[in-house]
Amino acid sequence: MANATVVGTPTPIGNFWLVQVDHTGPASYNNTGTFATSGETLNATDLGFGGIVNVDGMVSNDGVNFIGVASPVGNPAPLASVALHWYTMNGTEVTNATNLSTKTVRLQILCV
Repeated sequence: MANATVVGTPTPIGNFWLVQVDHTGPASYNNTGTFATSGETLNATDLGFGGIVNVDGMVSNDGVNFIGVASPVGNPAPLASVALHWYTMNGTEVTNATNLSTKTVRLQILCV
């Protein structure tokens, strides 16, 4: 997984920072069959920040996949890391060991 920061970000927004990255998928996706232990980890420290408040993603560069991120509802504290889950356009999570290294998704991440 690699994150290339988009030019012009991070950008301050109130007490937060908006970071945009072009995120490249892993060479071997981790799908254990259990949502809580699947996906790939995005750490706030990898972005140069202490916490992640929100992540929004777009469709992959080839139009085949998108990223979903589960965030705990009602948890006001920024998270040290989040799990990025890759899906096909029909809404099923990508199977274990799928090579996503040729795919890129732009992420907008609100950090502190």
